[in-house]
Amino acid sequence: MIWRFVIQRKLSLILRQLSRRFDMVFFFLSLLLSVSVLTCTLMLFEGYERALKDSILSFNAHIYFFKPGINDLQELDILHIEDYLKNEADYVSSQAVINGQGMLSIGSNLKGVNYRSIEYERNDLPIAYQEIIVDGSHILENSNDIVIGKQLAESNKVAIGDTLYILAGLNKNKSLSSLHQLPLRVVGTFRTGMYEYDMKNIFVTKEQALLISKKSLGIGNYNLLEVKILTDKLENAKKIAAKWERDLGLRYQVFSWINYNGNIFSLLKLEKWVIGIVLFFLIIIASFSTISSTVTSINEDQKKIAILRSIGLEFRKIYQIYYTKFMLLGAFGIICGLGSGWLLASIISRQGIIKMEGQVYLLDKFHVSIEISTLFVIFFSTMSVLSVSILAALARLKTLNIIDVLRINK
Repeated sequence: MIWRFVIQRKLSLILRQLSRRFDMVFFFLSLLLSVSVLTCTLMLFEGYERALKDSILSFNAHIYFFKPGINDLQELDILHIEDYLKNEADYVSSQAVINGQGMLSIGSNLKGVNYRSIEYERNDLPIAYQEIIVDGSHILENSNDIVIGKQLAESNKVAIGDTLYILAGLNKNKSLSSLHQLPLRVVGTFRTGMYEYDMKNIFVTKEQALLISKKSLGIGNYNLLEVKILTDKLENAKKIAAKWERDLGLRYQVFSWINYNGNIFSLLKLEKWVIGIVLFFLIIIASFSTISSTVTSINEDQKKIAILRSIGLEFRKIYQIYYTKFMLLGAFGIICGLGSGWLLASIISRQGIIKMEGQVYLLDKFHVSIEISTLFVIFFSTMSVLSVSILAALARLKTLNIIDVLRINK
């Protein structure tokens, strides 16, 4: 009860001083704004990083098996790899895939797309196929049913039930005159949030993928085997892939999602912390107002300080009074800055005026996210700078001549 009373008294005193002294208001606002800008920026960066990672891993598997050279994986290869993987603790599920590139005919337009087969009836797919479907159905009931990206559908005004055509027979051994069109019926659309995926990818049945790619029916040629591992092992995917490659006698090439996307996330982390360090200088600049406000407060309270010293109060106690006052005000400003930074980032992510260009930034909207550890880093690093500034300003107390002050204010 006593501590609550003391804190309430301190806060009420601080608020009264804020209403009377402009330098205290400037100190509080400068700290709030600098922390707010830093928090908002880091939240948007971390939100972008997390959303990008979620988009990549919802559409792609974690680890991929390929046959060295130009050969495809055969049924025996798939069985051999899956028999090995069943005994691995990190393994969750796998799927053999036929994929490639083709030209999709939409009215009078031709669009380059990436097609890939999907075993839609399975619930344990290595990718989040059913979860990314936003319109229509994920079920490819007929052999020529397809699911296309939401961005591709919207930009070309394709609706559920429309028939599109894909050019088949396009390889080095075929001339343009030998091309023929295969009809495809759109039964659903998917959305990952990543422009490149939603604009250029379609899911097809295994039978349709064989027709498009001109692979031999019945033999079961596959371009790759994709594998899902435990979620908490995602950051170790590269090491796991290397281990599996060695265990299988280097008969297959094994790559992880990190091999394809690791550089992007390394660059994002570097950019985030570089920008964070640059913006942290705003807090250092704001700390100068702390020094100014503390010195001003000491100058205005010279008579009070002199009286306290004359009745025997130690310098250490006076230090503690001013240090506590400004640290409490600073902590309140930092907390308000963290809250306002979160609010500002949330507003930016929800507004529709400023939009991200998906073709440039991969994602087409802002996302907000931040780790608790990042908030603690912001809070304690700012408090450290604040503490140093206040201690530097309190050195003014040592230069205070009590006799002169009392004589002047007599």
